Amino acid sequence: MKTLVLLTDFGNKDGYVGTMKGVLYSKGIQIPIVDLSHEVPPQSIDAARYLLWAHHRYFPQNSVFLTVVDPGVGTQRAILYLQTPDYHFIAPDNGVLDWIIALYAPKVTLYKVNPHSVALENISNTFHGRDIFAPLAAAIALEQPVEKQMIPLPKAQLPFKPLQEKQKAKVIYIDHFGNLITNLSYEGTPQGTLLVSFNNKKYFFPFKKSFGYVEKGKEVAYVGSSGLVEFAICQGNAARQLGIYHLGEILFVEWQKK
Repeated sequence: MKTLVLLTDFGNKDGYVGTMKGVLYSKGIQIPIVDLSHEVPPQSIDAARYLLWAHHRYFPQNSVFLTVVDPGVGTQRAILYLQTPDYHFIAPDNGVLDWIIALYAPKVTLYKVNPHSVALENISNTFHGRDIFAPLAAAIALEQPVEKQMIPLPKAQLPFKPLQEKQKAKVIYIDHFGNLITNLSYEGTPQGTLLVSFNNKKYFFPFKKSFGYVEKGKEVAYVGSSGLVEFAICQGNAARQLGIYHLGEILFVEWQKK
């Protein structure tokens, strides 16, 4: 079943998400509308990029993903429409689609869209989610004609690398629990301890299958649901414990096998 999936940094306080859904329904959308998340940190293209990559594949074939994390709203930034073999993606031209492009290239087609033929009559300078993106997503989901121009794919690559004996790791996402998701991948049975150095402090994270293998309040490293190495505090907050509040922080990781 075709599904329309929303990803924004709008939060759920101010009515922006509800208004977008109102426009979608007024345009004739009758398929399910699913909220992937509206709690992307404000203007965080990096977080939205990760969330799209990590979660899109669990949705039905032919789903339409509308991402509105748009620091350049009201400027001349383009609007993109990406087709993969199984999914459709609509987003600002700000890099949020790079990991999807890297994942599926070259079997993707990228377009720059002229949305004005389907946009609302009065377009604000600050709420393109309502005035442009929602009507555009409705038109694409309903398979209505949209003016678009095919453009070359950007040079995008996935940033992931296998866990080695000693290396740098980048924090690519911090989830609601304060777990630190890194760009390191690992295949095999977790064992030993990972020594993590950050901000002139050292932390020892036993490498386990999951949280339940350590006591409450203790450090633990594991392979998370996205297949990437994560650092957590059992029933605690690793981001707060280490003092990490921004994506892109670098951790120095040394694998101490037993």
